[in-house]
Amino acid sequence: MNILFVCSANVGRSQIAEGLYNHLTNSKFGSSAAAREDVGVNYNFKPAEGIIQVMQEMHIDISQQRIKMLTEEMIHKADKVIVFCELDSLCQPFLLNSEKVTCIEIQDGVKHTIQEYRIMRDSIVKVINDLLN
Repeated sequence: MNILFVCSANVGRSQIAEGLYNHLTNSKFGSSAAAREDVGVNYNFKPAEGIIQVMQEMHIDISQQRIKMLTEEMIHKADKVIVFCELDSLCQPFLLNSEKVTCIEIQDGVKHTIQEYRIMRDSIVKVINDLLN
C-alpha cells in the first residue's frame, strides 16, 4: 500500500512515519511524506537532527530523507493519506477534499527536547502498528 504521511513542515512527524513504515514493511518506497507548508529551505530540506537521533535509537536511519512540499499528484498516487496536523484553512483544497485522508492529531515536536521527540515518535509507532495490523 502506498501511504502518504503529511504534517505541517515535514520536519518531524511525517518523516518519522515514512521511515518507520518503510522499515517495518521492508520497503524504501511504500510510503512517502510531505509538508503542507513550504518551509523546507528553513531546515535545509532535512528532518530535524533530534528526529534523526530518536529514529537512530530504533536503528532506523532517516538522515537521507528530504522535506518535500505536498502536491496534488502525491495525493492521487497515494492509496491512503495520513495527516498528523489539524485540517484547517492552511491545507490545500486538494488535501481537504480528498476522501483518502485520515486525520490523526499528534502534537508537533519541532524544536523541542529529545524526550519530547521520543514521545512524539512513540505516538507515531502506535499509529503505524495499528495501520499494519
